[in-house]
Amino acid sequence: MRRIDLPRGVCGQCYVDGNFFVVTTDDEESDNYFLSKISGDGTGAFTDLARVPFAARALAYDGSRFWTNHREANQIVAFEA
Repeated sequence: MRRIDLPRGVCGQCYVDGNFFVVTTDDEESDNYFLSKISGDGTGAFTDLARVPFAARALAYDGSRFWTNHREANQIVAFEA
């Protein structure tokens, strides 16, 4: 078992090619969300990859795109990192 501390709260996560990808935010009432990568090599290095311009929930990866939920718009959104 291992613990990885993150700078923001997690709203969604998935595991891709040996790394964790997470959607995070400091404030769920804002539109200030981020797609971030956490190194799976044991260091737990955290890198912001992109800003998500809506309140995202959940995260999945289909081999080429990430998917999340834009809850307030009742939409499922696909995007590339």
